[in-house]
Amino acid sequence: MTHYSSVLKTLFVLMCAATLGACNNDGKGNLVISDLQAENHKTQYGEEVTITYTFQSTGYSSGETDVQFVLVHGDETETFSENETEISEYHIVGLQTLQLKNGISRETVTFNVPESVTGGQYELIAHVDPENLIDELNENDNAPHPDDEKDQYHHVVLDIEGPPDHDHHLQNLSLGIKQLILDSPTSWQDGDEHRSDIVGHIDVRYYGEHSDAVSLIGEVEINGNWEPLSFWGATTSSYQKNLVVDLSLSDHANHIGFDLVLDEAHITDLWSTYNVSAENNVNFRLSVNDSGTDLVEADESNNHVDFSLPLYFFTATDATPASYAPESNYLDSIAPAAGIGAINYEKNFDASYGDTSKFAVTVELYGKLALVPLVDPGAVISGTGDVSAYFFNAENTLFGVSFDGSAYASGTNTGYATEMVIFNATILEDEYYTSSYSKTWEKSWEEEKVLASARFSIGPVPMSVEAGVSGSLGLEMEVGYNAELTGGGDLFSVDFGAFGRGGIDLLIASGGVQAIFNLIENTFSMESTAGFDLGSNPNIYYSITLQDAIDVISGKFGLYADLRGIKWCKKWFIPYPCGSKTTRYSLWLYQTPSVFEKTWTLLSKSGQVDL
Repeated sequence: MTHYSSVLKTLFVLMCAATLGACNNDGKGNLVISDLQAENHKTQYGEEVTITYTFQSTGYSSGETDVQFVLVHGDETETFSENETEISEYHIVGLQTLQLKNGISRETVTFNVPESVTGGQYELIAHVDPENLIDELNENDNAPHPDDEKDQYHHVVLDIEGPPDHDHHLQNLSLGIKQLILDSPTSWQDGDEHRSDIVGHIDVRYYGEHSDAVSLIGEVEINGNWEPLSFWGATTSSYQKNLVVDLSLSDHANHIGFDLVLDEAHITDLWSTYNVSAENNVNFRLSVNDSGTDLVEADESNNHVDFSLPLYFFTATDATPASYAPESNYLDSIAPAAGIGAINYEKNFDASYGDTSKFAVTVELYGKLALVPLVDPGAVISGTGDVSAYFFNAENTLFGVSFDGSAYASGTNTGYATEMVIFNATILEDEYYTSSYSKTWEKSWEEEKVLASARFSIGPVPMSVEAGVSGSLGLEMEVGYNAELTGGGDLFSVDFGAFGRGGIDLLIASGGVQAIFNLIENTFSMESTAGFDLGSNPNIYYSITLQDAIDVISGKFGLYADLRGIKWCKKWFIPYPCGSKTTRYSLWLYQTPSVFEKTWTLLSKSGQVDL
């Protein structure tokens, strides 16, 4: 009798729908979801699925309602249960807010299959007005009901392949450099340290059972053979044979920053096969090694990633290679011409850290001491530092500073100049030229600034997020000339963390940002001296030291959403909503100890040049 009554109610509602509310004498209407169709019935974990369906909004000309979409494992609907039992595997995969228009419309929803599915045949079910906020003629047709017959309720069947039982996957490789530029062994001088760092980041993903940690291994191809490389260890402050990845940091994915090093032996071997008249490339390989378990990898082909970089060598007499074009021109704008026969001691560093679609930092450092022994003897000290940040692919200049000081025996072109930029705006320009001078800059700021916004999906919940930086920046340096040219101090120091604010436009969900995150700490310092000895053995004596201490992208930054969803049960063979259940979904943009942390000397030179 109950089933017969339900059928009569359904027929009554459909008749009302056909007349667009003619039966709505008591002010109530009705909401129904029907005719669910899938573009592709066969899919797998992580893939995107698009569903179309019919939405009937009868008797309501304004307002809105939510629709939840639920994946229920097919085994649940094939197993008989006389008593109400909570379904063991179901996933809320989509949420939509629809406008009530007193009519019939065709709607579309797109979602990603959760990576937590076990695999098999699933039923996708729609549930309109899950919080029961709208008073309707028939509340039992918003979702399947225990009084329904098997297959009477509206749904679509999907055949879903689940994740493997044990698999590691390297993906999303990003490099902080775009070419490899090395000094040739023929130009090396005693006491110099010769190595090159290849910095970048990569994601280590895993599925199924796994050990607590895996190792990341680096190699370079030289003369057809793969040679092992070392990694810089941020915690040990030394180079090590492999990089240990702690898989307990997050669920399924770990964002790993790396710094591979080419030592003198590698550079010498690469130089021996270098062809100056042809394009040269060097191949690298990153591999994940899971030696802590006897489990068999589902697919070993995704355990390594190969990449290649253009290779250039400089000799002592080289100018910039014709095929090499630096991306920025900041080196070209920072000092007057040093003079005829200038001898340059200079070093630059340019690298990016992090994922630009999330947060990333680009650091450019440059220091130079130029000695001029001919015609009008003199010296020039120059330095620049620039820090840019990417938030959700939007680039912003956080801080930039440049300065130079010069001194010549004639007094011409003797002076200093400096410029400073904060958050894309020039806030300091200063220059002065005279026969002798002394100038000290010491400035600091505390800043907080929103830099970008984006929209993310945390599980089935859409969230709008704005992000930016907060922290301090400044400089403390001195340049002067009074018989001796000096320049030094902290060319710049920055200490910025990232913050975020999130908002959810749904009645049934709340959320926010969870972050303890260091974006960048960096201090770039320079000490330099140049003087004239015009006695019996006239010469220019000099010294220059460039040092940098950097720590970028460390900590946690993630989004969370609490969805006040519906608990799903079954009785007989029918799945149906049977109560409320709050589920927390998280999306971690970063969980990493440190993408790059290092203190090192870029350049250290001293001596004299005879006049």
